[in-house]
Amino acid sequence: MLQRVIAKRMAKDVTDQPRNETNSSGPTATEEDKLVCEDCKSGIRGPYVSALGKIWHPEHFVCTKCTKTLQNCGFIEEKGKRFCQSCYETHFARECKKCHKRIFGNSVSALDAFWHPDCFVCAVCNHSFDGAGFIVQDGLPYCESDYNVKFSIKCRGCDGVIGAGQSYVEAANSSYHSVCFKCYVSC
Repeated sequence: MLQRVIAKRMAKDVTDQPRNETNSSGPTATEEDKLVCEDCKSGIRGPYVSALGKIWHPEHFVCTKCTKTLQNCGFIEEKGKRFCQSCYETHFARECKKCHKRIFGNSVSALDAFWHPDCFVCAVCNHSFDGAGFIVQDGLPYCESDYNVKFSIKCRGCDGVIGAGQSYVEAANSSYHSVCFKCYVSC
């Protein structure tokens, strides 16, 4: 799961304060309840960094690839590991098929490629599909309206679109909806 997060540095001295508070039915916190660094698994005394519901010694809260500190800056989590934006972009971020920029956050996977949501648009009108369906012709996405104008068979009787699966008649080098075709020649 991809998450972009800002870590918080805590300056609280945790040696004098238990993590779990006493309640009326339970015991007070013990030495086993002390804060433990997610990286080195040793106890934390003094300042610590908190992010994604976990805590680290400040010196252990670093990028998995380049070991740059991630304190007070954004980082991206990928498969349980933390990365600075530069390392994430180099090693993980996909390239948008339309604008060729790296994709951070939401993306659309379609037509064997990845797209920024704002880049995945109709090839004619450039409007976003906003979760609506699209039709592919020659490797390009089209909204239904533009696809029909550009590619669909038109009925010569009503100028409407003859949709996929609709029955139609071909006569005199023209196409007609079944209900629009009328014979004007007396037999």
